[in-house]
Amino acid sequence: MSRLLRTDGMEIEVHPKNGKFTLEELYDLIGNGCDLIEVVMTDSHGVTMVVDEEGMLKNKAFINGRAMKWVNDNSNADTIIVGNVVLIDSDEMFD
Repeated sequence: MSRLLRTDGMEIEVHPKNGKFTLEELYDLIGNGCDLIEVVMTDSHGVTMVVDEEGMLKNKAFINGRAMKWVNDNSNADTIIVGNVVLIDSDEMFD
């Protein structure tokens, strides 16, 4: 089950249209004018995090508390995450 962690605190289950996410689908899910994504491998087995690579540079960069909590609970990273985040299960990861 892949999930969208939104900056408003909502967590929504998301699914790719054809079995695996496309880049276009990820850009649409992240939203906020995302032009460049970063794929972040996590310590949580089978889960990859996708974020807006340039999120911190945008005028309306909202801190994503829910995503930061997930990172703190599932890895040794201590980072600030802004914008919507997609957590993708390995079976739905694009090729």
